[in-house]
Amino acid sequence: MWGVTRLPWQPVHSGLVVGELKGEDAWYPLITPLSLLKRLVILGPREARASIACSLIQRCWPLGVRYLVLDTARLYRALLRHPKAKLYRLGYDTSFNPFRAEESWSDEELHSYAQLVSKYFAFCFNLTRLHASLLCRALARLYQEKPDPSAIEVLQAVEGEATPIARGQTLAEEVKLTLTSLLQGYAATCLLSQGPEPPLLDELGIVELSRLATYEVKAFIQACLAAKCLISGLQPTLVIEDAHALFPRRRGLEAPELLSLDLTLLAPSQATLSEHVLGEASLTLEATSSQGGWVRAKVSINGERLEARLEASSLEDLSDSDADALMEERLGRRPEKLKPVKARPLTTLEELFPRDDVRREVYAVLSYLRDNYSTFRALFELMNLPSDVARKALIKLHRHKVIAQSEVGGAKVVTLTDFGRLVLEEYESVVGGGNGG
Repeated sequence: MWGVTRLPWQPVHSGLVVGELKGEDAWYPLITPLSLLKRLVILGPREARASIACSLIQRCWPLGVRYLVLDTARLYRALLRHPKAKLYRLGYDTSFNPFRAEESWSDEELHSYAQLVSKYFAFCFNLTRLHASLLCRALARLYQEKPDPSAIEVLQAVEGEATPIARGQTLAEEVKLTLTSLLQGYAATCLLSQGPEPPLLDELGIVELSRLATYEVKAFIQACLAAKCLISGLQPTLVIEDAHALFPRRRGLEAPELLSLDLTLLAPSQATLSEHVLGEASLTLEATSSQGGWVRAKVSINGERLEARLEASSLEDLSDSDADALMEERLGRRPEKLKPVKARPLTTLEELFPRDDVRREVYAVLSYLRDNYSTFRALFELMNLPSDVARKALIKLHRHKVIAQSEVGGAKVVTLTDFGRLVLEEYESVVGGGNGG
C-alpha cells in the first residue's frame, strides 16, 4: 500500500517511509513495502539520484536487505558511515577478472557464464553475435582446463578459434583488438593483478569503478559481476549507477536475464533507459530539484504519476587515505594498493599471433625468409605445429602482406616483403632476437 492523499491515516508499520507525498492540502507520509524496492528505477541528475539511493539504502539495510553498489563515479562513500560497509576500489586495491569462473561451478554453470560474458562483451563494446559466439567457444575451451584464465590467455584462445576463411580471421582480429584495449591503465591493473576480488555477499559492499576509463569497460564489469550473482544464486540488491550504459534505450534488451535479480537502476532520464526496463520497474522515482535535505521528485507506480519529496542523503566524499584507515579497522588489515601493470604496446607480430607457441614458429619462418626464399609446402613442413594451425598462420602472414608469392626461375616461391622485414625488425628490437618470444 502507498500513503496517498486518500489514505493519510495509513500506519507506518505497513511499509517503509521514504518521503512525503503531496496531497490537495498537505504533505502525507510516502510509504512503500520493501517488495516494491526490488525493481526500482531512479532518474535525474547524478548527484540527486545518488543521494536518493543512499537514503533508501540507509533505511533498508538495517531491515536485513543486502546491497552491492556498483558505483561508476565515486558517489557512495557516505555509506561507509555504516559499521559493516566495505569499500572495494577496482584498479586501486581490488582486482576483478571478468573471465574467471568459480571453481565450485558445474559444467552447465561454466557454460552459462561463458555465454553471458561473451554476450555482454559483444554488447558493451558494440560487436556482433558472431563475435560473441567466437569468444564463447574460446572461453568454453579454456574452462575445460581451468576456471580462471587470464585476459592474456583468453586473447590467445580467441586466436585458436579463428577459422581460416577471411571473415573468421576478421572476427578474431576484432575481438582481439577489443581485448587488447582492456589491457591499458587501471583496467589492466584491475584485470591482470593478483589482488583480492570484491566478495558478493557483504551486508553492504561498495564496488568503485570510477578509475576505469570508459562507460563501455564499466558496463562490462557491472554486467559480469551481475552474471556471477545470477549463476551463483546470490540475491543482494544490485545498485547499478549509470545503468543506461547497460540497458540503453537505443537497442533492444540485451540482458533480460539480469532482470530476475533485485535491482536499483540509476540513469539520467527515461529517454536514456530501455523501455522494457522501465516497463518492468515496480517503482520509478524521477528527481526534479533539490532543496536542503529533500529532493523533489515525480513518483510513478501502477500508471500513476504523483508529486513527492524524498529524503536525500549527504554525499560526503572520504579521501582514499581516510577510506584506507576505515577499512583497516573493519578488515583487520590495511588495504594494499595494487602495483600498476606496465603492459607495453604489443608489436605487430604479437598482435597477429598472441599464442607463444605459434609466434615462436612464425618468427623462425620469418627469420629464415630474411635471407632465403622457399615454397609454401616447405614452410608448412618447417613449422612444428599442428597442420591446421600452421596453415592458418601462413594464410594470415600472406593476407597481411608479411610474406608474398613471386616467381623465381619459373617456379613460385615465398619471400619476405619489405613490410615483413619491418615487422621482424620491430619484434626483435622489443623482444630480442634469437628466442622467438
